[in-house]
Amino acid sequence: MKKQDSQFGKWLFILTLSFVIVRLPSFWLGLAEDEQVWTLSSMVPNGFQYAVIEHPPLTTFLYSLVGFSGNWRLLHIIPLIFSVGIFIFAVLLARKYYGKTAAIWTAAIMTVSTWAILAAAQVDMDGSVVPFWGIASLYFFLEGLEKKSVKNYVLSGIFLGIGFWAKTSLILFLGSFFLYTLWLIFIEKKAYRQFISSGLVYLISLGIYALFPLYSFITHDPLYAITQQHASEYFNNFFSQNLLSVFSIMVQAIVLMSPLLLFLFLYSLIKPGKKDVIFFIVPIVYVFFYLFIATPSFRPFERYWMPAIPFMAILGGKTISNWNLKKPDYIKIIAGSVVILAIFTLLSLFLRPELFPVHPKELYISKVLSLQWNFLFPFHGASGPLGFFIPFWAIPVAFVVCAFCLFMIWKNKLFKPAAIIFLSVAIGINLFMDSEFLLSTTTPNINSVQSQVTSYALSHDLKKPIYIYEGTAHYFLNHTDVSVTEFNAVDRDNKPLFDEIKNGGTVLVVDFPSATRDSAMWQTLMTCKTDYKVIEKGHDIGYVFTC
Repeated sequence: MKKQDSQFGKWLFILTLSFVIVRLPSFWLGLAEDEQVWTLSSMVPNGFQYAVIEHPPLTTFLYSLVGFSGNWRLLHIIPLIFSVGIFIFAVLLARKYYGKTAAIWTAAIMTVSTWAILAAAQVDMDGSVVPFWGIASLYFFLEGLEKKSVKNYVLSGIFLGIGFWAKTSLILFLGSFFLYTLWLIFIEKKAYRQFISSGLVYLISLGIYALFPLYSFITHDPLYAITQQHASEYFNNFFSQNLLSVFSIMVQAIVLMSPLLLFLFLYSLIKPGKKDVIFFIVPIVYVFFYLFIATPSFRPFERYWMPAIPFMAILGGKTISNWNLKKPDYIKIIAGSVVILAIFTLLSLFLRPELFPVHPKELYISKVLSLQWNFLFPFHGASGPLGFFIPFWAIPVAFVVCAFCLFMIWKNKLFKPAAIIFLSVAIGINLFMDSEFLLSTTTPNINSVQSQVTSYALSHDLKKPIYIYEGTAHYFLNHTDVSVTEFNAVDRDNKPLFDEIKNGGTVLVVDFPSATRDSAMWQTLMTCKTDYKVIEKGHDIGYVFTC
């Protein structure tokens, strides 16, 4: 037993250290649109600007504390700290309900998952601050159910109540608790009386949140009204959605999940256990809510669904632990993952995928359907970080191979080889995406391009007015009291805007995500003078135009 505990502790220490180390390069990634807003609201001398974010004040307060440092890159400390907290609670839950092997695999999945790394890299809250309070509350809620402990229910309510001061969408955790309680009463036939004391979680969490509108009412602070107005904008768009846009954003989120999280979660659904129910409920509630209830066309699923990550990792860890792999199998999986990473990296260098515009989406989809897959697939979300590419062909290859292997596992045919290949490819594709996200190993480094365009803009006397594409240099120009007009890829055919630009000014462009050259945007920019251009790995991506 002592030897097993020692081995568990050793591997957990290695994975925890790795979890932190692989996220450190994110401190040097470029700011995306929403991230620049968070930075503007948090950095000195303008910190604690709560109304800028249109959410309850907790996260802005936390970022503003770090903002006193004067270094915007250090804002990444907040999501990193909370991500470590999520990691710890996920491991605790996995160990408690499924054992040490499941806990180690949960830790491994969360360490290498590109989606989990993205969650820890965003100067935002949905992938770090928000799910931390949710999973902490869930941990104590489950402890309360098991031990019939009022103390744990109180702790659960306190954690969730504090979380409401970060984002009210944590009500989805409260809803998940309620659904799980109904499951226990009506499906598992538990006596409802034993759940009465769990009502403390609801009372305490909502009571703590109620202090927010009460404070706003007493002090006439407008923040609560601002947050309610902002939230109301998300619930009246179901029938007016741009379904093509919704689909394309959802595909990006699914690719980020990768077979490692998505397929293992789906496999767990096929072979569920009683202990799995609550870990199913939270992801399903989040997916359902943001697919069918909160329905603006351009909602970033890859961010809104991030609270599901630790629960998908826990179920993935449980599934792998049930495969009863041995030490030689682990060595093969590690070696196989490195081989897959090397193959994808070398193929990307050798095949030199083209940079193809993703707007309009119809042209992009036609390229996919015609099997012309040697192009760069962009990961771009307004929530940041700025973005990265991977060759598109890597996606169907990884998903098809993993799907076939999982089918073989399900049918119990060539079980062990299929499990080893599945994990090698599933981990390998994540390692490949990690390397492109954090280091841009083989694909254009968008973060470097943004940095160069920003440096040029800050070191030259630009002709006014200044227009910026997709938030390029927004924070840095505003920080120097330079006003800008921002436009995005969806504005590519906004002729009144580009007629205005023709009248004169400077346009800063990091062409990511790229728009087709026959758009009104590029037809206008090609009539302007190119003052500065950044070529990255053979692609023209960064520009400064004078019109």
